[in-house]
Amino acid sequence: KMGNGMANYVSAELAQGTTDIMAYNAYCHAVAGLVGEGLTRLFVANGYENTELEAEGDLKWPFCDAKNPQQNLGLANSMGLFLQKTNIIRDYLEDYVDGRAFWPKSLWRQYANCDELGEFTRPTARGGIDMKIFTQSNIASVVQKGASERSLYCLNALITDALDLAPDALEYLRRIQTPRIYRFCAIPQVMAIATLAECFDNQDLFTGVVKIRKGLAARAILDTARGHDATLIWFHTFASDILNKLPKTRADQKTKQHLEKACRAIISIAKPAIKAKRKSDSILLSIAGISAAVILGIGLKVFLR
Repeated sequence: KMGNGMANYVSAELAQGTTDIMAYNAYCHAVAGLVGEGLTRLFVANGYENTELEAEGDLKWPFCDAKNPQQNLGLANSMGLFLQKTNIIRDYLEDYVDGRAFWPKSLWRQYANCDELGEFTRPTARGGIDMKIFTQSNIASVVQKGASERSLYCLNALITDALDLAPDALEYLRRIQTPRIYRFCAIPQVMAIATLAECFDNQDLFTGVVKIRKGLAARAILDTARGHDATLIWFHTFASDILNKLPKTRADQKTKQHLEKACRAIISIAKPAIKAKRKSDSILLSIAGISAAVILGIGLKVFLR
């Protein structure tokens, strides 16, 4: 299946991206969704996980058997597509320079002023903010060409599309029972949501490579060993970061509304884990306070003697 899926793109013209969202999803399915399918089948066949991991999620995919929702591997596909879309968004510049691109043209063409996906690298597509290249004589001509922040409008629309996959990815993780398999699957998912948060509304994506900090990555990776609640807390953190930026985000109203809905869906799923953490922290603080009081009391007693 993977070979056949990728064969469809061997001779495809990808210099300006995939044709539309459907082709974008189909490509991500061929290179990542099918990986999720294969791994899930292995997990279940070897007895590490039960068959509920093979079920469909909230999202319905044309490449998954709608007649068999209990075993059509919809959740596995959503998880794979979440990772692949994140990579495609992050690697915009590297892919375009190499003569291949995967951003769906039906989407990015809504924001570009021409038929070149590379237009988003130009200063005029990023608000004309590269002031070091401007002079008094050429700034007027740049403005006349339509300086705007359209590249960020497009980027944020693509990130919103990717965030729609997070609830299904989290549901897949919730169903995993084997700790080693959980960590194997959870680590890339946490890295994906962290990467999307870093790329969000970030013009640096169009001039270089955007990466999350190593310390942050290390903390997130280590936390996956603490179980699903720890993963949910990270998703809550990054979704909240994006949501907090929303008022000043470079995006049209429709995208902002969609983005808010996607972030709040993630936050809602993670809310019980946040409540449990606050309760645990409160208990620990109480214990620490009692311990400190006891130690202080013993110290005073010794001192008074």
